[in-house]
Amino acid sequence: MRRKLFMLTLSMALILGLALSASASWGPYVAQSVGKGNTVTIDGDLSEWRGAPGIRLGTDQAQVVRGTEWKDAKDASATVYMRWNKDYLLLAADVTDDIGALSPGRIDNGDSVGITIDIFNGSRPDLHPFLIEMTPYPPNGDWSKAVYFRYATIWQVLSSNTVVRAQKKADGSGYYLEAAIPFSDLTRDGKTLDPVADRSVFFALILTDCDDGSTRKTVLQNTRTSWNPVSNWYSKPEEFTSLIFRGDGSGEVKIAD
Repeated sequence: MRRKLFMLTLSMALILGLALSASASWGPYVAQSVGKGNTVTIDGDLSEWRGAPGIRLGTDQAQVVRGTEWKDAKDASATVYMRWNKDYLLLAADVTDDIGALSPGRIDNGDSVGITIDIFNGSRPDLHPFLIEMTPYPPNGDWSKAVYFRYATIWQVLSSNTVVRAQKKADGSGYYLEAAIPFSDLTRDGKTLDPVADRSVFFALILTDCDDGSTRKTVLQNTRTSWNPVSNWYSKPEEFTSLIFRGDGSGEVKIAD
């Protein structure tokens, strides 16, 4: 009887564990501050991110919000990490992509990693969230052109001081990308995102895959947002999850040449 009870308990624990693992990409994400005495260098080398929890994109078809040609994780997938200090929201992505491509048009039509941020946490539906999209393949290798910053649902390009660096994987299977997004960029209607005071913010992650250099083939996302029609993008709280800030904002950020 005890053995049967033990096996039943073990089975329930395994089922619960699998369920939590499968749903982890849809849940809130806790970003720790860099920490006193620590430094993150934005250079496309992710060795400083070892041990940080990641958000998986490309785990299953449910994460495909646009396109019908996604095959599997080897076609397009990523693990994304986030940290912060008093000045920057930091993002790192380990991306698997079998064909690298930059769109000659907008960055977001080519291979890119993006993040949507609603600094009002759904309380101001009249104001569009921010959308920052970043390519590992900037035009002519010019990193100042690696960022496409705008409001999520309208095509108004905004000025940004976001810094991006990336490195291609040695085996050709994808790329590593790092970015430092200044909190000062995330300002609207008199409010600037303050991770210490706000403690959390609505966000969604985006991975765009383009194989032929013309436009998006697939868009993957960690939240269930409808991309059709585009006028409804990110208009409801349920289309986001929460980025939770932990720590005191200490730690340094350096930018590589």
